[in-house]
Amino acid sequence: MPLSELVTSQASNVALDLNDTIDQNNQALLETSFTVLDHANETHTPFYNIPSLAQSIGTDARGLRKALAEADEGEVKWKNKVPYMAQGCTLEFLYERLEQPRDSSQQALIESTIDTVNLANDLSYTGIIEQIENALDASLMQENEFMDESSKIALIAGSQTVVSHDGDGENPITALQVQTDTQVVNYRLYMDASILHEVTGLSKSEVREHLASAPQDKIATLNNQTFVRLPTVIKWNQTSLQNRDPDVRARGQVFQSSAHSLITEPVAMKARAISAASVTKNPTKLRKRNVEN
Repeated sequence: MPLSELVTSQASNVALDLNDTIDQNNQALLETSFTVLDHANETHTPFYNIPSLAQSIGTDARGLRKALAEADEGEVKWKNKVPYMAQGCTLEFLYERLEQPRDSSQQALIESTIDTVNLANDLSYTGIIEQIENALDASLMQENEFMDESSKIALIAGSQTVVSHDGDGENPITALQVQTDTQVVNYRLYMDASILHEVTGLSKSEVREHLASAPQDKIATLNNQTFVRLPTVIKWNQTSLQNRDPDVRARGQVFQSSAHSLITEPVAMKARAISAASVTKNPTKLRKRNVEN
């Protein structure tokens, strides 16, 4: 079922030169994306159109190849040769991208896309069924997978800084901000794997299962402790948002909100924009953009 029939994106109020573009891109993303119902478990999984997703964040589909390649079985579907990526993977990709140095315009595009994707978290299986029963026509899309790939990112020893967000004063989450060995100064947020069952909606066994199958570049070891990238934990936490246990669901929602606040913290966003401005632009890409403009 198209997501545009289930949720409505809010009008953008970022900047006069960006608002129309953001609104059009978000609407196109919802119109070309869909959700798949799991009747046995009474849950649903949204899948996002990759070309529309790329357009929403101001890049091309090539930037999403790695995310598609690393997605678990069942997290990528194909329709008419177009790939679609599941909600959890999509949010993981977007938050990872937001952690990177980006100028303010790029940050605005990514943040608005995250807000649009997060709209699906308010949907329930029961609510969707009710809408389908009242609709004249509803179509579900399915099938296929991609490939796998991973690239290891080293962490610079001694660069870690503890950051935290206390949300509403309950269940504060703490992450480790660590500098990577990339050419541009780039800080990523990691969470201690041993406490994920306490601050998310995940159980200990679910955390262990995720750790066992996680790509190498999503995991880091510091001082004999295992850490997981925060965008990856956000992805794992998605299942708890539809859990039938209200306590589990509530923990998942609180974590989701706090994790979003950590990644989009204003000082960090400004630092990324400054870092992005220091990057030497690829002359070939610049010439291509100038020709297109």
